[in-house]
Amino acid sequence: MSRPVAIVDTSFLVYCTLLKEVDLLNKIRILFDHILLPKEIIKEFTPKENRPENNARHQILGRIEINQGFYRNCTSLDHIIYKELINEKTIDAGEAEVISQSQHRGIRFILMDEKRALKNLSEKFSHIHFYNTITILAVLELQGFLPNYRDCIIGLHSIRKFSSKDLRDAFLKGMNYTQRNLSKKELSEKTSLKKILNTSKT
Repeated sequence: MSRPVAIVDTSFLVYCTLLKEVDLLNKIRILFDHILLPKEIIKEFTPKENRPENNARHQILGRIEINQGFYRNCTSLDHIIYKELINEKTIDAGEAEVISQSQHRGIRFILMDEKRALKNLSEKFSHIHFYNTITILAVLELQGFLPNYRDCIIGLHSIRKFSSKDLRDAFLKGMNYTQRNLSKKELSEKTSLKKILNTSKT
């Protein structure tokens, strides 16, 4: 099965660089053929100061190419959709560019973590698959590519708060993507945030 192409939002990139338990921006090569980064996303993601904590961002930015490689610059978009979205209060310029490029290129996978924008955009563009960092971790776990799953969930929760319901929803999306079903017991074990977080205290 050929791997799909995805467009990435700044919010997803930021959480990936903050998550130390797994190199998520490298792991997603397993799932996608390549990742497109709109011009506004590159601008938002570029650090304003050259500090050690920004090294991970510089590494990603240094990998971006135009028409080849895994991380690619993307400039073509649907200008009509962009103008409609840029006037929405819950959508910023980067998110508007992500959606308008996906519509122009026919790309159905978007990696995004901005909750406020996601709620609005998922209602307007129901044909698009919006995957956040939690969902990507779920997909990798379902496919057996995340041996330290619990550590990753604990690490992500420390920088991005989410609930057991969010984790369960992520696994349901992941099960749909991978076509792999978990039993009720397995799903409960994977998504009981209380149990997972308690393992870090023992």
